[in-house]
Amino acid sequence: MDNAGYLDKTQKGFKRKGKIIPDDQVRKKRHWKEQGERPWQTFTEDQVQVVQKIVKALIEKYPTIQEIVGHDMVNLVNRLDPGPFYPLGELREAILGGPQPAIEPFLTLPEKCPIFEHIGDRPPKVPHPDFGELPEKSRVRVREVYDHWSLVKVKDSSQTNLRDKEGWVLSKSIEPVEDIAKTKFTQTFYKVIAAVEARLPPLELETGPLPQGTHVRKQFEVGDWMLVAPVLEVRKDAEGHYEVVVPEDKVKKYFREGWVERRFLKEV
Repeated sequence: MDNAGYLDKTQKGFKRKGKIIPDDQVRKKRHWKEQGERPWQTFTEDQVQVVQKIVKALIEKYPTIQEIVGHDMVNLVNRLDPGPFYPLGELREAILGGPQPAIEPFLTLPEKCPIFEHIGDRPPKVPHPDFGELPEKSRVRVREVYDHWSLVKVKDSSQTNLRDKEGWVLSKSIEPVEDIAKTKFTQTFYKVIAAVEARLPPLELETGPLPQGTHVRKQFEVGDWMLVAPVLEVRKDAEGHYEVVVPEDKVKKYFREGWVERRFLKEV
């Protein structure tokens, strides 16, 4: 499926990665993750029909396949393909009998529902034991780094009882000074939990807790935790094609998957 996706308008025409796309293959439309319209290369009817035949053959060969989704629905944060002009809803309806993705929707119950980063493919451990506050300008030696978290040993601190303690601090909170790093702000100093793999402290999403009544979809469930993402609505556009949409107020602030305790969710 050769398609340039979204395009930039230049003096020479509509362009993507150095390739000019003919004007008769270009139309404007809003992607469900974005606020406004922009130009996209359209798909040909031959492309749409061939993909439908291939997907049908795949499902006949592998009948355990249960869903058809776009890359943009799998990677919620930064993917836009196949784009607003590919009739994914029509493909799903032709093959699976309906345009709606088979998602399990839930509502958040508390007024402010904590949601945590998805790190290390496992739910957070809450509460996570800690040593208390590690003051600003503490000198530490970095042992290991895991994305958002760094395992450090305290060499010197105004909180003297923390000297020689090993634990977790935010990676963004330290700056190197020769072979020793220094903390840039006061923060919780988390203890190390013994495990086969590093058991990292919980980290709430920077967007903050979800408001009460937020619709989310279930990605998967582990014990008392559920990895969730905003529920995606499927509806027909003005031309009769199916499009996937999310409320605009959630696109920027809440369009992030994360871990929520199952007790804070109500199935709908």
